[in-house]
Amino acid sequence: MNKKIKISYFDLKNSIKKGTTEFKKQDITRLYRFFSVENLLNEMVFADSNSLNKNFYNELLYIMGLHEEKKGGNKVIARFKEGKRQDVSYVENAIEQLDIKNVSEDKQFDLAVQLVVVWIKKILFLKLLESSLVSFNRSESYKFLNYKKLHTFDDVNDLFFMVMAKSIDERKDRIKQKLPNVPYMNSSLFEQIELEMSREGFPISELIEGKIEVYSKTKLRDTNGKKLTGKIEILDYLFRFLSAYDFTSAVDAKNKESQDQLINASVLGLIFEKINVYKDGSFFTPGKITMYMAKRTVRQAVLTKVNEALGTNVQDIVQLGDAYKRYFFLY
Repeated sequence: MNKKIKISYFDLKNSIKKGTTEFKKQDITRLYRFFSVENLLNEMVFADSNSLNKNFYNELLYIMGLHEEKKGGNKVIARFKEGKRQDVSYVENAIEQLDIKNVSEDKQFDLAVQLVVVWIKKILFLKLLESSLVSFNRSESYKFLNYKKLHTFDDVNDLFFMVMAKSIDERKDRIKQKLPNVPYMNSSLFEQIELEMSREGFPISELIEGKIEVYSKTKLRDTNGKKLTGKIEILDYLFRFLSAYDFTSAVDAKNKESQDQLINASVLGLIFEKINVYKDGSFFTPGKITMYMAKRTVRQAVLTKVNEALGTNVQDIVQLGDAYKRYFFLY
């Protein structure tokens, strides 16, 4: 009995540069990574997913107005000491606005961190989105997260709520002209949170613009390739800092050096997890352990649901496969 099977294939001819006999390096790199032992056997290509780029993490904290310090033997996220604080760093900026609103001093730091984390999360998500748009369309015209397009915190607020939270048909003409290539994201991430709308909170548009001293170990370089020094506008600093790293996928990384500069969704998730729990001096479970725990939990949930739906009593994934085949063979 003849049976048909569906297959996928690739043609190396499609990866040759037009008019030459040379292969497109990016295409060959993708194929190489796809057929690598690590990918085919589902092995780890890079380090533990709970590792992160410490340089990125530390400078991001600095821009936010925070740093890590030891407290009782644990590392915690803390505000800079007086004399080292910069008024326009995001947390200090937010604390000033909360003070104007007469929020009690004992609540100001925690509320400021909550607000800043919400805003930075949105901006980092948008950086991932921008990188994907540029990579997919192979055009720098899809870049929108920069100081030329977003010159004030009002502009950033518009991006959150007048662009990302609105379908293209609902956007004002001025928004369409300014940010023509930004898609609509039907996501709760771009809804105002309760804190932003409460008496003790406010939107990002209420922050003040100003200059901040560049981090002493910054990744940014001047036109001569030397480490950037001096002061820079806080928004411009954040955008230039993010652009100094690679937010594309690991597949698009061309070499080990570029791999080391990758900032992906897993790393960003870890950063915010660290910020959330390090206030209490918590520590992290290694990635291999969390992966094992997650697999056990998901598999058990699947087995339970399948047993309920099919009236079976399978105990593991192998039995599940057999039960699946029997069920669909009968029906």
